[in-house]
Amino acid sequence: MSNYTKEQNEDGSEFYSFSFAGRSLKLAEHPGTILSVESLAAGAYETPLPILLMATVSRTDGAFCDVGANIGIYSVLAAKTKVDAHIYAFEPLPAARKVLTDNLRLNGVLHQVEISECALSDAEGTAALHLPDPGHGLLETSASLEADFKAAANTIEVPIRTLDSLKLQRKLAVVKADIEGHEAAFLRGATRTLAEDRPIVYAEVLSGAYKTLFDLSKMLERLEYIPFRMRSDAVICTKIIVPDKGWNYAFVPVEKIDVFRDCCRGHDIEMLRSY
Repeated sequence: MSNYTKEQNEDGSEFYSFSFAGRSLKLAEHPGTILSVESLAAGAYETPLPILLMATVSRTDGAFCDVGANIGIYSVLAAKTKVDAHIYAFEPLPAARKVLTDNLRLNGVLHQVEISECALSDAEGTAALHLPDPGHGLLETSASLEADFKAAANTIEVPIRTLDSLKLQRKLAVVKADIEGHEAAFLRGATRTLAEDRPIVYAEVLSGAYKTLFDLSKMLERLEYIPFRMRSDAVICTKIIVPDKGWNYAFVPVEKIDVFRDCCRGHDIEMLRSY
């Protein structure tokens, strides 16, 4: 028996309903939705990122910044975790942004979220967003500002900004960045925000940019952030950021290590140090 149900809105559109970490969630039906639903409902989606993100949102004061919000899974989780949470969601791909809006509305949390169509980087202006071949028939979630991330079938011009230039009205407590190989550029454009707001940052780290990742390691060290490679049952403290089979990293300000440790302990996730 499946641990989710498929339901229908009054307008005939369909959605999936299920639970995750004690929260009732809904995701609008689109090509590929079922893959995320099955994984989330089984507690296997990008572990341990969803549960740790929810734990840090609940234990910190400030806004959540969802960079590469895609269809809104993490924005929905943050909003469901804390009913007064304010969320900044950045998604430059129009098709994904439409589904993001649908999912926020479906979960009754649209009022908590400011949606922006710009991509975040280390420069201002416009840039080419590279779109992979859509021949698989699913909603494409691998659009990237990096030309060599995947073979592109098409490009569209999108506005780009730095996080620092936006001067957001609310202090950031937690940031999630999943922008297909462009995370280091985003963080370079967010140094003032990292220095002033001191958010806990979750970021995807993929292979292919070792020099950039070394530079990122040194930048975060100067900002007094500690990197942790994230595995399903552990987070591993490491000095130099390298691509890891778990993909996701947590970058934690030194003064928030105790908060992060409490989040890990609360969900049986070990904190380890690499040697």
